[in-house]
Amino acid sequence: MAYNDDAVDTSLLPPLLVGAADVNVPDPSNIKLYKKFIREGQWPLNHPIRREIWGNVCPKHSMDQHKVVFSDMKDSILAKCEPTNIPLPPFVLEDRISTGTYCLNSNGVQNMRLILAICHHVYPDITFSPLLPSIASLLLHYISPEQTYCVLATLLEDKNCKHVQHTFKGFDTFRLTFIEVVKKHDESSRSFILRQHLKDIDLVYSDWVWWLFSYLPLRYLVCVMDCFLSEGSKVLYRVAMALLAKYKKQYGSSRNPSILPSITHFIARFSLPEAKLMSKSFNIRSLSTTEIRKFNTCPSVRSRLRLKDPGPSGEPRSTPLLETPEGSLLSRDQLTQLWRWLPQRKAVYQPQLLFTSKLHGFSLQTVYSRCECFEPVVVVVRALGTGEVFGAYISTSLDARVRSQGRYFGTGETFLFCLTEGRATKYGWVGQRDGLMAEHSNSLFVRADTQGLFVGGGGAGNGLLLPADLDCGSSNRCDTFDNPPLPGSTDFRCEIIEVIGLED
Repeated sequence: MAYNDDAVDTSLLPPLLVGAADVNVPDPSNIKLYKKFIREGQWPLNHPIRREIWGNVCPKHSMDQHKVVFSDMKDSILAKCEPTNIPLPPFVLEDRISTGTYCLNSNGVQNMRLILAICHHVYPDITFSPLLPSIASLLLHYISPEQTYCVLATLLEDKNCKHVQHTFKGFDTFRLTFIEVVKKHDESSRSFILRQHLKDIDLVYSDWVWWLFSYLPLRYLVCVMDCFLSEGSKVLYRVAMALLAKYKKQYGSSRNPSILPSITHFIARFSLPEAKLMSKSFNIRSLSTTEIRKFNTCPSVRSRLRLKDPGPSGEPRSTPLLETPEGSLLSRDQLTQLWRWLPQRKAVYQPQLLFTSKLHGFSLQTVYSRCECFEPVVVVVRALGTGEVFGAYISTSLDARVRSQGRYFGTGETFLFCLTEGRATKYGWVGQRDGLMAEHSNSLFVRADTQGLFVGGGGAGNGLLLPADLDCGSSNRCDTFDNPPLPGSTDFRCEIIEVIGLED
């Protein structure tokens, strides 16, 4: 049997590799030989060997102890809630769960949530570890829930955090180090990215780890996992660099105005043999764990670290101290929810009320004059009569309207939201959600001029439109965010409009 049939939808996977030759797996204690064996394996998705090599991650002397913990905690958790209602721990990113369960069936997803809940109870010091759901889901494709927990426990107890990070700062350091790795080991790809004239190169690299865990086809990802479980996260840097180099080779001769969705589109449709990808990854010379640790502490990485560790709730530690600006229409709960949706590097800042129609009147020109020096800004509307609260996070300063000369501007971090009680929802850019090659209508983020402020476009209209007099606005389903009308209906009148900025 190749798969854990209780946890996966086998109709989505190739059948067991019939007639697969028996493979003699070397002793994992012989590290050099075992690493060579794993690197050269590159077994297909349906090879039964993963039941053994993935299970080998947990040493036999620790297995019994972890099994007892799993059994006891499983009984305790299931005594309190139904298997279908096990809450996700706060250290995960909920919006990544939907793309990180792969071919798990409903029972497999329940087991994944159970295992994460156990990890939350056993390892309370874990405050931010967004890769754990993806790793647990992949493990469940081949080994039992009990074995999966044992493997995760082994990774989490590694004092050097060689595989997974436990804190917000740790994960952000891991993410930002990729910039330095590319800078040293692939100057050609780095120069190619810089030639795209992007305002912030961090935007290209910020989601590199999700290139692997959200977009790379499963048949490649399991080969990556083979080596990752054996060697640690340096494998992820290697594979991401190999993918970036392949992307540059294909698109390097032309400037791509939509590079972010273009990269994920390329990776999602990657079709070279698994052996070529892994060979390219391991041909990168001198990229060692020791070197990566040096990059972790280099000044350029430290200068980019604007985040603090999240607290027990999974939010940045500043969030419990979040101060609602005096005069804001938002309640503390609404503001806290909104801050959870902000890009991670922004959530550490405090809100500052830049404009409110209660004090500054209903004029879009006043909005521009008071807010155009701030980046990012959050526009919040409360509709007259219905009390619906909704708005937009605009990642680029509004003074970009002068340079854009009537054209759309902004980045894929822009999003729409609704904060009305009972249906609070964030509507992010479809390019990040789907990894699609962005059509023009999918990248219409913001347009601002004397006639109005327009967020999102394509489809039935703008996701949010505020006119010059800030009186009668509209909200339609748009291609950029695939949102419904934010206040529940297309047209609305503004009772209050405010703009919030971010300050240290």
